[in-house]
Amino acid sequence: MSRNLGAHLAALVCWLAWFSFAQDTATLTGLVTDPSGAVVVGAEVTVTNVATGTATRTETNSEGMYRVPFLRPGTYRITITAKGFKRFLRDNVTLSVGATVPVNASLEIGTVADIVEVTASVPLLETETSSTGTLVKGDYFYRMPLYQRHVRSILYLTPGVNVSGFGYGGGLGGFQINGESSDRIGFFEDGMYGVQPTGGNTTDTIQNTIAEIKVLTTALPAEYGHSAGGAIVVVKKTGTNEFHGLISDLVRVGAMQHRRFFQLETFKQVNSTLLFMQPDANLSGPILIPKLYDGRNRTFFLFAWQKLIEKQSQQRMYTVPTPEELNGDFSYAGSGVSPYPIYDPRTTRLVGGQWFRDPFPGNIIPKSSWDPVARNILAQNIWVQPNRRGTPTPTGFVDNFMAMPYKKVFWNNYSLRLDHQFTSGFRMFYNWSYNDRWGRLPDLSILNPAFDDTLRATENAWTTTGIGSTYTFSPTLISETRLTYFRYKAYTPSPAYGKDWAKLFGIPNIEAGSMPEITGVPYVANPAVDVQEHFNFREDVSKLSGRHAFKMGYDLLRIRRNNYSITNSAGVFNLAATTGLYPNGASIPNTGGKELTRLLVGAVSSATFTVNLLSNLPRNWIHGVYFQDDWKLRSNLTLNLGVRWQVQSVMNNKYGQQSSFDPDAPDNVVLGARGVITHPKSLHNRDWNNLQPRLGLAWQASRKLVLRSGFAVSTVDERLPTPPTQEYGSITARIDTPSGDYRPRFQLSAGPPLPLPWPQIRADGTIPFLGSNYGSRGASWVDRNRKSPYAMNWNFNLQYNFSGNYLLELIYTGDRGVNGFESRQINQMPFDWAWNLRQNNPAEFSRVEGNPQIYRPFPNFGTINFLTNGANSVYHAGTVKLEKRYSRGLSFLTYYTYSRAINSSTGNQLIPRQLDRGRADFDRTHQYTGSMNYELPFGKGRRWLNRSGLWNAIFGGYDMVFIYRIASGNPLTFTYAGSPYRYMPTSLVAYRTGRPNSTGQKAHLRDGWADIGGDRWTRANQSKMIVSMDYFRYPEAYTYGNVGRNTMDRQRFIDHEFSASKEWRIRERLSIQLRYDFQNPFKWYNLGPPDTTVNFTNPSIFGTILPSTGNEATTANGGGQPLQNITLAIRW
Repeated sequence: MSRNLGAHLAALVCWLAWFSFAQDTATLTGLVTDPSGAVVVGAEVTVTNVATGTATRTETNSEGMYRVPFLRPGTYRITITAKGFKRFLRDNVTLSVGATVPVNASLEIGTVADIVEVTASVPLLETETSSTGTLVKGDYFYRMPLYQRHVRSILYLTPGVNVSGFGYGGGLGGFQINGESSDRIGFFEDGMYGVQPTGGNTTDTIQNTIAEIKVLTTALPAEYGHSAGGAIVVVKKTGTNEFHGLISDLVRVGAMQHRRFFQLETFKQVNSTLLFMQPDANLSGPILIPKLYDGRNRTFFLFAWQKLIEKQSQQRMYTVPTPEELNGDFSYAGSGVSPYPIYDPRTTRLVGGQWFRDPFPGNIIPKSSWDPVARNILAQNIWVQPNRRGTPTPTGFVDNFMAMPYKKVFWNNYSLRLDHQFTSGFRMFYNWSYNDRWGRLPDLSILNPAFDDTLRATENAWTTTGIGSTYTFSPTLISETRLTYFRYKAYTPSPAYGKDWAKLFGIPNIEAGSMPEITGVPYVANPAVDVQEHFNFREDVSKLSGRHAFKMGYDLLRIRRNNYSITNSAGVFNLAATTGLYPNGASIPNTGGKELTRLLVGAVSSATFTVNLLSNLPRNWIHGVYFQDDWKLRSNLTLNLGVRWQVQSVMNNKYGQQSSFDPDAPDNVVLGARGVITHPKSLHNRDWNNLQPRLGLAWQASRKLVLRSGFAVSTVDERLPTPPTQEYGSITARIDTPSGDYRPRFQLSAGPPLPLPWPQIRADGTIPFLGSNYGSRGASWVDRNRKSPYAMNWNFNLQYNFSGNYLLELIYTGDRGVNGFESRQINQMPFDWAWNLRQNNPAEFSRVEGNPQIYRPFPNFGTINFLTNGANSVYHAGTVKLEKRYSRGLSFLTYYTYSRAINSSTGNQLIPRQLDRGRADFDRTHQYTGSMNYELPFGKGRRWLNRSGLWNAIFGGYDMVFIYRIASGNPLTFTYAGSPYRYMPTSLVAYRTGRPNSTGQKAHLRDGWADIGGDRWTRANQSKMIVSMDYFRYPEAYTYGNVGRNTMDRQRFIDHEFSASKEWRIRERLSIQLRYDFQNPFKWYNLGPPDTTVNFTNPSIFGTILPSTGNEATTANGGGQPLQNITLAIRW
C-alpha cells in the first residue's frame, strides 16, 4: 500500500464515522414504562462509563425502547429522565463483550430533582442472544497458572473444543471448535482481525492488557465472518481517569523444574542450566500535559510490555551412526535382531528379461567399494559417537545418543491503545501490537557445525495496527468504522549458503553456492523470507426501529503473501536404494539398509538442479455484507434473524503464473500423449452462491429459566489459496532413471554428465518438463466448479439461574462441515482392474509390477491431483456446565462434555469414501474441565480477621486458583511394516494401503497400561506393551487390510495446575503480590501414543511407548514435566 493511499484511508476513518464489526463491544437495551405500564416516549437515557467518565446519550422510541450499542466492556451508570417523572438511576451495571444486557426502568411520578436509585446485579441469564460460548474476565484469566501466559489457552476452558494430541496455547494448531478445523477459527483483538493468512498463529495479546476474553462456538450472529470454526474475541483494557500500573516478573530456575518422565538425569546430576523469566508491565491513565492539556474524561492511553527469556538444557534422544556403521559394517552382530540384507545397486543388471542385484556378503560394505565422495563426506566428522546402546531394529540402532542441548528462546511483546472522545456522540481509538520471536535448540548429534541446520534459526515478527471511530447520528442510528493492518514476517538465514561445497565433497560438474542435498547427509538449506499481510476495512450501522434492533455492515479483507526461497542449484541427489529386486524389478520386502548404506555406495538414481525464477505471490480479496435483526417479539421473547453474504476472488498469483491440468488436450511435451498442463487466466469460476442464514431465539420462560436455540451457516474462508504453478516459478535440470530401468545413472564421484539438460523457456515464460522419468512430472487439476466450503452449526441451550450467583447450563451443539477442499490423486487404476489382471493374465501383471508407470491412465505424468470439494464432517456434543459468579471470595467454571466427531479421509477418487469414514483424529468422547478462584476468608475486607495490622500482614490476602482437566484419549490408526508378502504397486493401483487385518478381536489398551515396567529411566525395563499385536495380522498377498481408521483410543489425558498468592496492600492504590504456580503438581504424566506399526519381524517395539524426543507431553501441553514459578508483582 502506498503512503498516499494509507493517508487517504486514515482520513476516511477520521471523518466518515462508519464502522464494521462490533465484536469487541456490548449493547445496552431496555424498555421504559410509567407506573401504569404504559411506555414512555422520548425519555432521555444517559450511559456513563464509571472508570473514564465518558457518556453516551440516547432517547426512547415510540415503543418506549432504547438501545445503546458499541459500548466497551466495563461498569456503567444509567440515568433516565423524562418530564413529570423522577430521575431513574441504576449504578454498577457490568457489560461483557458480545453481551446484550436488558435494563428496564419503571419511572415514578415526580420531578427530575427527585432520584429513584435501583440497586441490582446484572443477571447471569442471557435473554437476548442465541449464541453459545465462554466468557472469562481478564483479571481472573491473568491469575490462572497458564503456561507462558498464552491467550489462546482460553480454548482449554471452553466446552465444544477438542484438542488433537496435546495441543499448545501458543497457536491455534491442534484446536478444533465443534469439529471444525483450527484454520477456521477467527481471532479478534479489539475487533481487529488477527489471524495469520496461512493460519496457525494470531496476534499475541499481552495477558495483562485483557479486560475480557470470550470464545463463541455456535450460532454466531451475522456480523461475524471469517469464523466458520468459532471465534476468539479479546477486549483489551483502556485507560481511565486514574493512573494504574503493573510491574511483575515470573521466574523459574533449575531447582523449580522436575525432570520429564523419560529424562534419565535430573538437573543436578548433569549440572544443567535453567533460567526462565517472563517479566511484564503496563501503564494506563489519562493523557495529561501539565498546563497544556487535561485528558480526563476524554483522552486515555494504555501501554504494555512483556518479554520471555528461556535458557535451559533439555534432554534429547538422537540416532547417530555407530562406529561399525561408519566402517561399513551393518551386520549388527549381538544386537538380538536380524538385519535387513543390503544389496549393491551398482550390480543391477538385466539378463534375459529379468533383473538381478547382488547382496553385500555379511551385510558389510567394504571400504574398497566406497564412493570417494562418501569418504570425503565422512572425513568431515559430521556426527558424534553414540553414548548409549539404543533400541535395535533391522536397520540399526535408534535413540543411541542422549544429550542436553542448551536451548535459547527470546520473545518480545509490545502493546499500545489510545482512546479519545470528542463529544458524547463521537469517539475514536488507535490500537497497535507487536511481537517477535527467536529461538534455537542446537542439534548435538551433529559434531561439525557446518552441517547443523538449527543454525538457520528463523526470526519471526507480527504486527497488528488499527484505527476506529464511533459516531451517533441520532438516538436510534449509530455507526462505527475500523481499518486494520496485519503483517507477519519470517526471515531464515543460512550459514551454509555461498560456499563451495561441491569442491569440498569432491563432486565435479556442479556450481558453488548451495550445499548439495545428498541422501544420508545432514543438509543445511538456503535462505528464505516470507511476508504475509492483510488489510481489513469494516463498516457497521445500528438502527433501532420499534421493537427491531437492526444491524448491517460491510467487511473487506485483502490478503497477500510474498514468499521467496533460494532453491538448490547445486543439486538434490537421490541415491539408489540398497534393496533387493525381484526378477520383474519390484523391490523385495524387508531388504535394504539405512540411508548411510546408500551414501557409502554413492550410486545416483536421479538428480535435480533447480534455479528459482520468481516469488510465490498469492493474492485474495474477500467481500462480505450482512443484515441482522434482533426482534423483541415480547418482553420475554427475542428472535435473532440475520443473513450474511460473502464472495472471494479466484485463487491467483500476482502476475498470473498459474497452471491447471487439462485431461483432454494433447500433450505438448510427449507427442501423441493425452493430457497437458495449461495456463488459464482464471483457474476456476467465482462462487457467488454464499448466502449464510443466521437464526436464533431466546425465551425467558421464568425469572430464572431461559431457553435459547440457534442455527448458523458460515462460509469457510480460503484465506490464502495458493494456485498451482507447474511449468512456472523455477527451471529444473533433471537426470532421471527411465521408467522400468533400475540401474543407477552415475556415481557421485563422477558428477552429473554435462551438459546439464536445462529446458528451454518458452516464449510465454513457461518451462517445459525435460526428462525421461515421467513419474516425477506432477500436475494439479483445478476443478472449474469448485465451491466455497461451509459449516452448519446449531445449538439448544437451557440456562437456569439458582441461588443468585449460580448458573446451570444444559447445552446440545451440532455441526456439519460441507464441501471441504480436498486433493484427489486421479492418475491411478482401480484395485479391481489390477486384481482381475493378476488372476487372468499373470504374465502381463508381472510386467505391470516391473514398470507400473506406463500403465497409468496418463503415463506421461506421475501424480495428478484433482483440487475439488468433497470433504465432510459431523459433530455432536452434549454439555453440562455450572458457573458461579464471584461472591464471598469464590468463583468457578466447570463443565462435562460427551461428544463424537466423525469425518472422512481419502486422497483418491477411486477409493470409496466410506472405507475411511470414521472418528476424527481429534475426537475425544469424554471431557471434564474445572477452574476455580478462591479467596481465603482471612484478612482485611474478608470474613475473619477483618482488620489491618500484623495479623492481616501474616494471615490476610491469600488467594488460590485451581485448574483440572481430564479427557478420553484421541483415537489411533494402525499400520504395518515388514510383511513378507507382495502387494499391488502403490504408484499405480488405488487402494487403502498400510492397514493390517484384524484377527476378529477389537484392539484395546491392556489393563494397568500406566505400568510400563521396571523404572522408567532404564530402556530395558520399558518393554511392556500397552496394546498387544495379537489383535492384528498381515493382509494376504495382493490384498489390503480391513482395519479401519482411528479404531482405538489412546491413553487418557489429565492435567492439573495450581496457583497460590499473597497480597500486601501498602496503600489504598498500591499493593505487592507474591505468587506461586505449580503446573502438574501431582505428576500425572501424559505420554505419547504407543507404537502402532504392526511388524512381526521386530515385535518388541509394537505397543510400547518409546522414550523418543517428543513422545511425552510438555508443560506447554499440560501434564508434562512439573514446573514451579514464582511471580513478584507490584500494582498501583
